[in-house]
Amino acid sequence: MANSLGTLTLDLIARVGGFTAPLTAAEVAAKKAADRIAAAADDAAGSWGSLGDVVKGAVAAFSIGAVFNQFIQNTIDAENEQAQLNAVLQATGNSAGYTADQLNDMAAAMSASSTFSGGDFSAAQTSLLAFTGVVGAEFPRALQAAADMATRTGSTVQAAAETIGRALDVPSVGLTSLSKQGFRFSEDQKKLALAFESVGDVASAQGIILDALEESYAGAALAARNTLGGSLVGLKNSLDDLLTQDGGIPAATTILVSKSGMPRWLPPRVSWTPQVATWTPCKVRFGNCME
Repeated sequence: MANSLGTLTLDLIARVGGFTAPLTAAEVAAKKAADRIAAAADDAAGSWGSLGDVVKGAVAAFSIGAVFNQFIQNTIDAENEQAQLNAVLQATGNSAGYTADQLNDMAAAMSASSTFSGGDFSAAQTSLLAFTGVVGAEFPRALQAAADMATRTGSTVQAAAETIGRALDVPSVGLTSLSKQGFRFSEDQKKLALAFESVGDVASAQGIILDALEESYAGAALAARNTLGGSLVGLKNSLDDLLTQDGGIPAATTILVSKSGMPRWLPPRVSWTPQVATWTPCKVRFGNCME
């Protein structure tokens, strides 16, 4: 049972998972990606008991042509995400107070605590940055609220960020909009939001909305990540990140094996042809590979 389940899981990661990369090698150092994939593997190992059960005895074969077609497409997508992020930063005069590098680090950190990829968060950031009233400490708080809301409601984190950004941009109007979606705000809260806005304290008015969102959704993204399925999604996302860094597939393979519980002296045999890569762990007796 363990072997068949492990085979199925590795097959899911290697063959169906895809290669969605939020950032290119120019944006994030390979070491950061390696650290994230190691942490994600540890999460999966903790949920399962041992990631070795996922890998040992598994056989995965996939077409290099299919892998790299997807790899190239998602690399293009990642470049576009970064281009849009930088464009909105320039258009808004960096009103939120964060650089592109800081936003990328924020996306990576939030991805590690959710089932959303860094690319998902990058797209959400781009949408949220368009609302120039969301700045400073309220920006990451709003982004986290978007991740929790998206997890609970089944929407995308970008769509949730759009909804939250609209509500926060003019809080007194946002309270009315959210009330139509089922959120309950007292008349005192509405009056308080208007009072804060009248004296230029928009952050405090936004806090009323963020408090309500957190009361409803806080912790949803992390709870989803802390399941077995969430850990495996996180591992896939980290593999996707690593595949666009220096070292590519060989580096990803090395790190996965190092975290899997397989002996360091027993790497899986990898054979390459122009069309097909086959990953076949060998049988072991007394510490040696047997044909």
